[in-house]
Amino acid sequence: MNKILVNGLGIGKEIGVCDFCSFDYSWLITHPSVLLWIDKIILTPTAWKAIQGQIYPINDKTSKALKLIFDMAEAENLIEIIDPSTLVTKEFSDIIFKLVESDSLKLVEVFPGIVKKGNEGVPGEIIIGESSYCSMYIWSVYTSLFLARHLDANCLLNERALKYLNLKFGLHNLPKNIDKNYIKSFESVFDVVLPNEALLHSYAFIEEKTCTSCINLSSCKDRYLLEIENGVNKIFKWRTYDEILQIKKVTEKIISKRNSSDEYIDPIEIKKEFITTRNEMNKLIRKVFPKIKRWTNLSTIMSVPIAVGGLVTGNNALTIGGSAIAGSTTIVNELIKYLESKYNWVGFTNRTV
Repeated sequence: MNKILVNGLGIGKEIGVCDFCSFDYSWLITHPSVLLWIDKIILTPTAWKAIQGQIYPINDKTSKALKLIFDMAEAENLIEIIDPSTLVTKEFSDIIFKLVESDSLKLVEVFPGIVKKGNEGVPGEIIIGESSYCSMYIWSVYTSLFLARHLDANCLLNERALKYLNLKFGLHNLPKNIDKNYIKSFESVFDVVLPNEALLHSYAFIEEKTCTSCINLSSCKDRYLLEIENGVNKIFKWRTYDEILQIKKVTEKIISKRNSSDEYIDPIEIKKEFITTRNEMNKLIRKVFPKIKRWTNLSTIMSVPIAVGGLVTGNNALTIGGSAIAGSTTIVNELIKYLESKYNWVGFTNRTV
């Protein structure tokens, strides 16, 4: 099951170390295709209350848009609420804070000129480039990492968090449950078959005063939530397509194979392997399907392997036992229907949506 953990400072509220109720929603802007293949979105009670009460973000239009999306996701049974305090004790939280303090000092020492100490008035602050990191923010990232590993989920960390973690772990040594390339691999594959359209209307982020002289203000104001709703509905409709489910399985298999061999997950290579698999499958289908359709007696195929099964199932060939099916044209027709349905993802493109 593909699960993502939405992180943010709000994780600390249940544990009693932070009163801020923020959560990271940038992935809905940068990776809207996540909604196409994800199985569960994990939120803390604080984040969910912030969404439902439209407390965060402060921009009223943005909070309305996010509530709409998450409510629709809940209706699709994609939302899971987990209280982090059941997994992270106050004692363990203190250990994380000590690790944060130690790591921050080490980064300043190891990367002089890149990492520097921040404002003394901000607890434990360090500066990396133009980004600032207080100890509470780093704590929330570390805690998210721990929770994601415990929940067998992936963290949807933003670029700011990844900038810090790339220095801590090294560019190619990020823990797999926070490796953005896992998510980008799915995105790169689905870009082949479906358009990656923006989900959130730009009006949801713009201050009202910025639009006062725009002739489209009234139209945007009336339609931005409707357009977001239509976009989410379109994605959720695609989720039910058999082709999408098959593409998801093929992609999971490719990623799993690289994970099992501890290979670095490169989204470009995942995309290449998917396209290669699709092309090879297409050749086999073109070769095998016409032959199957010409067969009128299954006794003729008892010794003929149907090779198209190998690319997805991992078997060298998919063979059919003779005693149970010999002489049955009904089974031939059923076989044709089965193979055509099982491999219909091969010819699926955004033109068919």
